[in-house]
Amino acid sequence: MSPPAPDHAVGVRVRVAGLLAKPELNGKDGCISEFKPGSPDRWMVSLDSGGAYALKQCNLRLLPGPSFRLVAGSAALQGLRSSQEDRHIKIPDLSKAARALKMPVDHLGQPCAFFAVFDGHQGQLCSEFAARHLHLRLLKRLTAETSPCSDEQLADAIRRAFLDVDTEFLARHRTSPDGTTVVAALIVGDRCFIAWAGDSRGILCQRSEVVFATEDHRPTNPSEQERVLKVGGEVTNMGDGAWRVARAGYEDRVREINRAEQQGMGLIGKYPVALAVSRSLGDREFKSVTGSQGSQDVIIATPEVRCFLLDKSHTLLALMCDGVTDAMNDKE
Repeated sequence: MSPPAPDHAVGVRVRVAGLLAKPELNGKDGCISEFKPGSPDRWMVSLDSGGAYALKQCNLRLLPGPSFRLVAGSAALQGLRSSQEDRHIKIPDLSKAARALKMPVDHLGQPCAFFAVFDGHQGQLCSEFAARHLHLRLLKRLTAETSPCSDEQLADAIRRAFLDVDTEFLARHRTSPDGTTVVAALIVGDRCFIAWAGDSRGILCQRSEVVFATEDHRPTNPSEQERVLKVGGEVTNMGDGAWRVARAGYEDRVREINRAEQQGMGLIGKYPVALAVSRSLGDREFKSVTGSQGSQDVIIATPEVRCFLLDKSHTLLALMCDGVTDAMNDKE
């Protein structure tokens, strides 16, 4: 058994050339998905146009790879709070992790990486759950494809993975009020997909300039406010410029509780919840039993997804929770 040629590794982009048996494949591009030793050795190539073929090395021409080098790091600080509700996940080689999990995504190309930040609220249960499951639900979606994916296919896989995790969390933890915002990045070759739900921030820099920053899903965002009000939710001013999303009847219930206390009746029930974000995972009190795939939920888990082509001029991709962005602007 001979080892695969170093340049012809799994995930490398190639072009078919000089193939006599199937000349119609010549000139087509694809990605090496498997090495098949034998006499002679062959490489399984998943073509962009569909189909997979076992081809000899002499019929494969290497295509230029991404012009950048991926270096990843992470940091977390609890601050003054009594517990750390935030989580993050860093997978600089998603293809390697996927093979170990028997969920191969070698057809996607290299580099293939996944990063995410989860800013939990009302507890850490949802952020912990999401950090353990989001990449798995994404891999499940990606392995359903057998050839390189289009931008829309990858974006849709990310959206569905968010919704899968949200629905599963609500089903498993039926009494938990916990929720979490998410900002995630999937890098496939020279494509970078940034997805977010809530006010965790993603920033992409080209040289020393910020070329993209996610827009927070907060009630101060006009389109988010319109959606919340359209489904019967409330947007309430808590004072000092702090706006919150709440279910219908929030302000009436708060007044009722306050009036009872002022009249000496004591606390007649718990205060209703109002959140600073309009999209998140979890947050049962704002969603239907089946999760936020329903169109009438006040808070939804559907992320926004943007795609960018990377090159060596892109110097930084930063994902962070609002503990950073509340104190610093995007350029800082």
